[in-house]
Amino acid sequence: MGTDFQSNEPAGGTKARGAQRRRAGDRGMTTDELADHLREHWPGIRARLDAGVYQPSPVKRTMIPKESGGERALGIPTVLDRFIQQALLQVLNDVFEPTFSDPSYGFRPNRSARKRYERRAATSRGVYLGSGTWTSRSSSTR
Repeated sequence: MGTDFQSNEPAGGTKARGAQRRRAGDRGMTTDELADHLREHWPGIRARLDAGVYQPSPVKRTMIPKESGGERALGIPTVLDRFIQQALLQVLNDVFEPTFSDPSYGFRPNRSARKRYERRAATSRGVYLGSGTWTSRSSSTR
């Protein structure tokens, strides 16, 4: 899905996957209804985003059970606010991802604690030469 904040049209990606077609937040709009809402209201939403005055709606507070007993609060944003969050995330990822150092794994696309552990385990067995190139530790010391 492309995100184009220069356009007067909302970017694609209003289709939900599977169970995500539920109502969210306090407005009760479903992801299926989002496209129609954006067609009608996008110019005003875009103007507020451009002016820096867009205010997300309050999140819907839902209590969910904890494994250890009791409950914890879960905040559910509206479908529109979640759409805007994801659009901004895509733009910001494209801007900032190239500036992160390669060993950095926190909150990055296609990276996880498990992948960091696997890479660390691999580097203890060999030497990483960059660009996906590995050599054995014994051959690198010759």
